[in-house]
Amino acid sequence: MEATLAPAAARKLQDVSKRGIPSHVNSIPSVSDDKIKPGGQDRTRINVNEDQELRDWSKKFSARPEPLKAAVKDAGTNALAVEQQLKQSTDL
Repeated sequence: MEATLAPAAARKLQDVSKRGIPSHVNSIPSVSDDKIKPGGQDRTRINVNEDQELRDWSKKFSARPEPLKAAVKDAGTNALAVEQQLKQSTDL
């Protein structure tokens, strides 16, 4: 499976390939949703459309998948905001 680059990233990659990689650049950053190398943004964002993430975050928050999906819908994908939303919804 081949990754698709955003238009701006594709243009930068084309520019770099035309000129060569500048000496101050060690590497081209990897895509944040790389399933082989999770980390960084993946640890702070929740994607309820990915089964593995839904299972992992449900386990972390001790929440069933449906309340977790509702919390993401209300609070956004930031894990801290979702955690707060889940706590508020259970503090009734």
